[in-house]
Amino acid sequence: MARIKITKLQAVKEQLETAIDLFFNDGSPVSIHTLTWAAYNVLCDLNKHKGGSPTLINDGFLSIVKPEHKKALRRKLREAHTFFKHADKDPDDELEFEPAQTDYVLVDACDRYHLLHGSVNHRISAFQVWFFLSRRYYLNAEYNAEIDRMTFEKKDKAKFYKEYMALPPQEMRYVETPKKKK
Repeated sequence: MARIKITKLQAVKEQLETAIDLFFNDGSPVSIHTLTWAAYNVLCDLNKHKGGSPTLINDGFLSIVKPEHKKALRRKLREAHTFFKHADKDPDDELEFEPAQTDYVLVDACDRYHLLHGSVNHRISAFQVWFFLSRRYYLNAEYNAEIDRMTFEKKDKAKFYKEYMALPPQEMRYVETPKKKK
């Protein structure tokens, strides 16, 4: 294979797209999590160099979550990431991994990619829409009203993805994570 030249943002896009493809096709949860966190960490670094603040770490994303759910979500976010990456201190440990936790990091990574890149593509948009359609019970009334304006139904995720990916670009939707009010 020939050598390729790639930017950090291009690498992130490939990691996110692969994680999203795996997600919608019931691929390996460990691979989805690892790809998501690899992309997310690069996005946090790029964002820091551009003077922004990572939404997940600085509570922007969690501003749309009901207060009673914030602490538990924040605590669980990095546990598996660290477990899958390192074995120097705990080579014989086991983790009871909850794959759904990856979705929260992936949606934030998608949002951060959009903000840094300036545009979004079908795969990223599909995940954003699916994420919010399938987690409305966590969202506040204002954000649920935004979801109500969308015309997509929650279906089997593979079927949703296939149908969404077939949409022409003008029908593609992007759900942006609301910014924390000052």
